[in-house]
Amino acid sequence: MVNPALSKHHFFISLPSNLHYHLETLRFFSNILLQTVRVPKLLDGAKYCRKVQVSAQGATTSQTGDSSNLSFSEHINSIMVKAKFRSNHIIRCFLSKDCNLLTQAFITHVQPLLEYCSPVWSPSYVTLINKIESVQRFFTKRLNGLQSISYDDRLAMLGLERLELRRLTFDLLMCYKIIYRVKSCQYQ
Repeated sequence: MVNPALSKHHFFISLPSNLHYHLETLRFFSNILLQTVRVPKLLDGAKYCRKVQVSAQGATTSQTGDSSNLSFSEHINSIMVKAKFRSNHIIRCFLSKDCNLLTQAFITHVQPLLEYCSPVWSPSYVTLINKIESVQRFFTKRLNGLQSISYDDRLAMLGLERLELRRLTFDLLMCYKIIYRVKSCQYQ
């Protein structure tokens, strides 16, 4: 049985046909248990569509507000949340507390998230640069025996570079590829 309030929502993307049924069942049982679940907020078509577009494309700007300034702060905030989530799980889920193993897991699972398409969205504001760097700073500070050491010394001990320096390297590589026509760019 579908709630009439939900049937008036228009969705911009295709959802599984049984999703409404399961959400209604969840709301029914949550009412029995005297707990509320905000299904209409979850099913707001515009918000859901916007989230899908942001996560599917990697680097995109917001669909609402002034998009003429080409600010990627919303994208940076979303990848920061994902990267902190992954780095926390690396620290908590590995039984071994070996710094080299955890650093390798960070390089494999978190750094690609922070560096994907970075020549497109690389920040120029110090606050955004520090926000991105805080993920690696937070991770390295939580490793055993490295809590009281400065950030630059921790990076040297682990064989890592600052994320800002890595993004600058990627920017320079992209410039080289464009100038020497290794990478073609269509200008229109």
